[in-house]
Amino acid sequence: MEKNKKEVMTKHAKSHHTHSREAPFKPKETVVIKKIEKTIKFKLIPLTKRDKKELISLLEDYTKMLKESLEIIMKHNIVSKRKAHEKCYKHLREKYPHLHNKFVQEAYKRALTMYNSYRQRLKKWRRGKLKHKPSPPELKAKNVLDLHIDTFRIAERGGYKLLRLSYSSGQYIWFLIMEYGWASKHLSSGLGS
Repeated sequence: MEKNKKEVMTKHAKSHHTHSREAPFKPKETVVIKKIEKTIKFKLIPLTKRDKKELISLLEDYTKMLKESLEIIMKHNIVSKRKAHEKCYKHLREKYPHLHNKFVQEAYKRALTMYNSYRQRLKKWRRGKLKHKPSPPELKAKNVLDLHIDTFRIAERGGYKLLRLSYSSGQYIWFLIMEYGWASKHLSSGLGS
């Protein structure tokens, strides 16, 4: 469900070989920062019928935004996030002003990823590395909704963990988080919150 980031620093010493005329110098130490992401998946149950209805509406709108973004990106052969933002963001915000802006951003970013993946497979096919010509990206019936850290909060109430999803300005959908051992351990150890 959510991605968590932890920075890990590792040190690598570099040594340079010098020509005999140059004075030797000490190896330099560089620091490489790597991001480690952990994904924790939970089954979520909407708390009320209204929450379930709002979730279905959100998923339908997200699928529409994804489809529109994909059409725009393919029509204009867009390959960069900057261009995707320029072409898609304003259009989607005007059409879906009731949704959190992070859902709009996730929609065009996912559409861009789908299109770039298709382009990579197409290049491989043209070079003879793939047997069959890849088909253009299309949407599946069920789309997974990636939640940006700004769109949700996890709260504990009455011994239960709840997820509050902000889908619009001041409007929320509440879910009961169905916990299991491994994920609960990581969630409560601070890696998941």
